[in-house]
Amino acid sequence: MPIVQVLVPFDVRVAPDADRFHASSRSAPGLHVDGATEREAIAEFVAAAPAYIRSLMQDVARYPPAALREADAARYVGLTCSFLRAARVGRCDGPAYIRVGRAVLYLASDLDAWLRAHRVGV
Repeated sequence: MPIVQVLVPFDVRVAPDADRFHASSRSAPGLHVDGATEREAIAEFVAAAPAYIRSLMQDVARYPPAALREADAARYVGLTCSFLRAARVGRCDGPAYIRVGRAVLYLASDLDAWLRAHRVGV
């Protein structure tokens, strides 16, 4: 598995909470830690952030995105990007797609339906 370095900015907010300090962030809604001092609360937040990010990445890996870019859609259906481009200009039958500005996206559900429609010998 390749190692990827990701820089993720967090807006850490520290607030007094009874006799301790509570650190949280709007950009990391599930990450809340406490410390005896403000400095300790921030240190605990920084220490917990990698595990929080790993858990998010595992969730993303478990659920593929509903909308795929062209290269990902081509891999998904086992064809080339050039085939998908040709289908978009009407040279052959291809899956439905979405255009948002210059971006072309394919819904996984449309790709699945298109593949099912092209099954042979069933």
